[in-house]
Amino acid sequence: AGCAVDFEDGHAVLVQPAGRELATALEQRPLAVEETLKLARQLLQALEAVHLRGYVHRDVKPENVFLVDTPDGSLFAKLLDFGI
Repeated sequence: AGCAVDFEDGHAVLVQPAGRELATALEQRPLAVEETLKLARQLLQALEAVHLRGYVHRDVKPENVFLVDTPDGSLFAKLLDFGI
């Protein structure tokens, strides 16, 4: 979910987007049907892209789905922890 940035001075930082694991989000509040369908569609698109490149995730679970807050207030799902 984060992005490592290496600066010329040799220091590296990890940039972490604002968000949380799906498991944590579900503990905080239930998701609306429309929101659930949107996130499911995003995850299926991610899995399709991965499979087209010949990879298999093998561990899709709420702890491996990261929800990022978008500027319009909606959530965007990112699939994490491929174990590669």
